[in-house]
Formats: sequence, structure tokens, C-alpha cells
Amino acid sequence: MAAPTTKMNHEGRYWEYTPGSAVAAGDIIEIIDSTTVGLVGHASLDIAANEAGSLLVDEVLTVNLLSGDEPTLGALMYWDATLKTASITAGTDCLMGRCAKAWATGETTVQIHINKR
Repeated sequence: MAAPTTKMNHEGRYWEYTPGSAVAAGDIIEIIDSTTVGLVGHASLDIAANEAGSLLVDEVLTVNLLSGDEPTLGALMYWDATLKTASITAGTDCLMGRCAKAWATGETTVQIHINKR
């Protein structure tokens, strides 16, 4: 019998990540910082500097929304690592995913399915 050419390691919701500096639970990490092919991860636990941890890369997160933005269901969303907010405007921010729940008047947060194009 021939050896298999592929092997499933895990479902892919978590990726191993070793940060250069400590990461706090809840942090959003820009794995690829790009307005067109951005890739983010969510630290569900603290990760010490230079120690292996994991980032969730496929989930729906609730994050702060840039004031004045009114995202519609399915809209592309971008992460501003400096302000720690999501926005509907790319500018120089990292593509984060798609709006998973339409914005309603007065909301200051948004649900985003991360890494969905």
C-alpha cells in the first residue's frame, strides 16, 4: 500500500503563533497586514513572548467599530491596530473579514467573521 500524500493535522481554526513580544488574551494580531489579502488572528489566551501559542483564524468576533461607520451585512471590514477598531474604509488598515451582523443605530461594536473574503 502506498504512503498517503496528505495528512490532516487539525481543523484549521487555530494556527500556531510565536510572538516576539507578549500577546494578551483578546488581542487581534495582523498575520498579514494588507488591505487586499489581510490575515488576522485572535488570541483567546495570553501568549508569552517567544513562546508558541495559538490564534483563532476562523470565528465571528465582536469588536469596537470606528465612530460614524455603518456597516451592512457582508461588508468588507478592516482592522486599525493603532485605534483597535474595525472600519468599513480600507485606508492603510488590514483586511479583517466580513460584517456578520448588520449595524443598527447606536451600536458601537460590530460582529465580524474574520478572514472571510
